[in-house]
Amino acid sequence: MFLYFKTIFYKILLSLRGVKIGENFKCGNLPIIESDSYFINLKIGKNVTLRHNCEFFLRRKGQILLDDNVKIDSSVRLLSSNSALLQISADTNIGKNTIINAGDKIHIGKSCLISANCIIQSSSHIYKNKKKSIKNQGYIHREIFIEDDVWIGANSLIHNGVRLKKGTVIGALSKISK
Repeated sequence: MFLYFKTIFYKILLSLRGVKIGENFKCGNLPIIESDSYFINLKIGKNVTLRHNCEFFLRRKGQILLDDNVKIDSSVRLLSSNSALLQISADTNIGKNTIINAGDKIHIGKSCLISANCIIQSSSHIYKNKKKSIKNQGYIHREIFIEDDVWIGANSLIHNGVRLKKGTVIGALSKISK
């Protein structure tokens, strides 16, 4: 019963920042939200569950969309920047300690399983000029598209520009760059 009232309170607080939330939302605690503006472009569908210590970072007009029946485990960080859309489609589960960084569009299809400690990164530092520091050379951003029914094993890294076809299984400890 306490969780029910706590979730309603969190839903009210989030809606005051412009978050659109569907019915049957469940939340372990109030997520950390960082944004360039007070009102954020975060949409949460029906029957979405957020466990403890979830983080949402929306910078430079980034958008995050969680479709219906998405489950986000504890300590997951979702970041969207550069007007990019980070979309997690219906019935997808994101495992504990996963980081999804969308400097360009990231689409995760329906019924996907992303295990714990994964990193999905659509941005990377440019390093071409050895006379300049890496920090000052800018970034490259390329879209990541993960089709429906994909399973990404624990501790895997998905680089920018990757497309994973429907039904793909990525073994644990994998690094996917093409």
